[in-house]
Amino acid sequence: MEQKRPTRQEALELSTNIMNAHSCAKHAYAVEGVMRYIAGNEARMKRSGGSSGLIHDLDYESFPINTARRQAEITERERLARGV
Repeated sequence: MEQKRPTRQEALELSTNIMNAHSCAKHAYAVEGVMRYIAGNEARMKRSGGSSGLIHDLDYESFPINTARRQAEITERERLARGV
């Protein structure tokens, strides 16, 4: 089953609710910008790449050694909690 990528607003809410460290949030915004830049003029890629950049380290604070392994689980749990 393919997972729906979060919108930018959903990604911002996820990162705000889960990331506590200011440095992690700054890093997420920087990666979002880089991914949007790399996407160039392709609007769909800018949207999905930017959102992915915001949440790419969503699980880092909780699981620093196994980061990037639980993002789908966290995203889905938060989506279900909001009824989206």
